[in-house]
Amino acid sequence: MKRQLLGFAALLLLAGGCAHSRSREELAVDNAWQVAPPVIAALTGPAALLLTNLDGWQGRLTLTLNPEAGHVRQVSGQLTESKGRLYFESDSGEKNRSGRFALIWDTGRNQGWVMSEALQGVAPLNGTNWYSLARREPDASTTDKQDGHPVQNTLVTLLGSDGKSWQYQVAQAADLAQLALQIHPLAGPEPVSLALSNIRLTPPAETLFVPPDDFSKYSSEAALLDELITRQRSVFNDNDEYHPPKGALDQPGSESHFQNNPAYTR
Repeated sequence: MKRQLLGFAALLLLAGGCAHSRSREELAVDNAWQVAPPVIAALTGPAALLLTNLDGWQGRLTLTLNPEAGHVRQVSGQLTESKGRLYFESDSGEKNRSGRFALIWDTGRNQGWVMSEALQGVAPLNGTNWYSLARREPDASTTDKQDGHPVQNTLVTLLGSDGKSWQYQVAQAADLAQLALQIHPLAGPEPVSLALSNIRLTPPAETLFVPPDDFSKYSSEAALLDELITRQRSVFNDNDEYHPPKGALDQPGSESHFQNNPAYTR
């Protein structure tokens, strides 16, 4: 009950225009350690295959978490693809004390990394399941345009090496090698919808798919996220005003995977 009252009080403060005194409950909303796990699951799962039809592109990705639930959250960022590899970097947010996170995923090797801006840390990701296209059923009667591209609605079934199957309603761009601009899960464990926009056919630099050498190393995704939670709850007091991390991330020309990365044009 006390936690609920604190959360309600934080909302009242926001409504009154007080943005300099924010409780932990309010700051917990959409923090990286909360939204990263479902986003990682979506981009390292079967849906990732639907983003690799076209080689060498950059665009904006919006993920809708729990689209069928009453409380919907969205996570947006930049997504880049090259040679079956994906690089996603979440947007920054003033309320997000745990900062941005980034994901590198190689669909061919079934492995990658997750990175934290606040920790300047990186942890390995390893898939335990392999996915393949089982069935593709285009709906010839439904063609439309999305973000300036002609798209066709398609029912796609993907099969995992564990015997499970996933179904998606996909809007595929006919002029972009059937790249999925909309992915909505119909059957499967992860209730996350994906939407692509602002596609640019610009091959990225290879360095984008390699984590920085000077980032702190964590043994696993769980270890990295646990450290984010611990630091957020211990370093800041309830009345602290949050300021984004300073230092290398703010220096022009930095090789950071988060800001001013010359290999990644926003």
